[in-house]
Amino acid sequence: MQNYPEAFRNLASRHSCVVWLESNAYPDRYGRLARMLAAGGTQKAEVWKPTSEEWNSFCAFVEANPSVFKPLLLSYGLKDIFEQLHSAHAETGGFPLAGCFVPEVLRIEFRDQTQLEMGELPRFDSAQERTSGFAPTLKAHTSREAYRETFANIQKHLIRGNIYETNYCIHFSAHCPQLDPVRLFEQLCKQAPAPFSALVKWNDSWLICGSPERFLLRNGQTLVSQPIKGTARRTGNPEEDAETAIRLKNDPKERAENIMITDLVRNDLSALALPGSVQVEELCGVYPYNRVFQMISTIKAELEAGSTNKTVWEHAFPMGSMTGVPKRSAMEIMDELEGFNRGLYSGSIGYIENPDTFDLNVVIRSFIWNAQTGLLSYSTGGAITIRSDADQEYDECLLKAESLLQTLHSLH
Repeated sequence: MQNYPEAFRNLASRHSCVVWLESNAYPDRYGRLARMLAAGGTQKAEVWKPTSEEWNSFCAFVEANPSVFKPLLLSYGLKDIFEQLHSAHAETGGFPLAGCFVPEVLRIEFRDQTQLEMGELPRFDSAQERTSGFAPTLKAHTSREAYRETFANIQKHLIRGNIYETNYCIHFSAHCPQLDPVRLFEQLCKQAPAPFSALVKWNDSWLICGSPERFLLRNGQTLVSQPIKGTARRTGNPEEDAETAIRLKNDPKERAENIMITDLVRNDLSALALPGSVQVEELCGVYPYNRVFQMISTIKAELEAGSTNKTVWEHAFPMGSMTGVPKRSAMEIMDELEGFNRGLYSGSIGYIENPDTFDLNVVIRSFIWNAQTGLLSYSTGGAITIRSDADQEYDECLLKAESLLQTLHSLH
């Protein structure tokens, strides 16, 4: 097995783009990769302006390089292209709207124990400089009182029927001129291991991601989406946790949120799928993670012949679990009320292998750091329906941030 942290450091000193995808040995009956390390940047495509021309050129680049594992990132701001929307806030993380590169160095460990290697890793440099363990205090840009005020505004939209469910997110940030993102990612994988974790260096921008959620997988003509809606804290006590899992499974509010997003995903996939092929394989399953239980549904569909990845992404992205119902209205309202640009948060990172194989996560439980500006940030959110309670939803946002904060403070 490769020494991935040191390999990443050495590659990051030589390449503009480096991506490490990590499953943390979670079982996954759909995924193929246990981990992947890719570096490059010489051959890459990026989308920086929300125009159809840039997006079409990007997809042409992706299609022109088939049969090679390529990292792929899709930022939430692509909604402005797909839904003809406009973001009122500037993006601060520095990531493109979409990015893809052909690796010059590639290491993949598959779940079936086979491996793929391409290019040579740079020689190990044990003397490479490390930054300090300084852990800043991240400021919440939305207080509890401000959250209540925005929540009341959202409830008005719900009562009027403008939306039926939305995902309202809040933002935290701090000035952090020095950070060791590789060490932070190592700690995140130890303290809060998640099946769709990722460490990304894209020029001066870094993503340190501990996501538990799959957005969309394509395997041939089969699509699989696994939206998460529903969260409950774990205590570590087996008896208490067993009771918590049962309560979450049977909670009417949590089930309603999950089912509503499941229906949205079914609708998104129905526009692409063969008639009658969209199936809910599992509804409201409850799964344990390090600090929380999550409610997950699994939706599968069979694509119509000739369906391109471009068409799939344009219909399905952004993911319903991070938007709401109806999707377009929810995105419009949240862009007005949240007060920040989500950037890569609520977007996706993963890989594409060929015209009919890709696997993409949902970028949540993540730090975004810009090495040039020193801005370190993360965002959290949750589903809001007519049944929701403002204080409970705010507490859920803080719960989701706990593992990130504890990981950051462990760097001292």
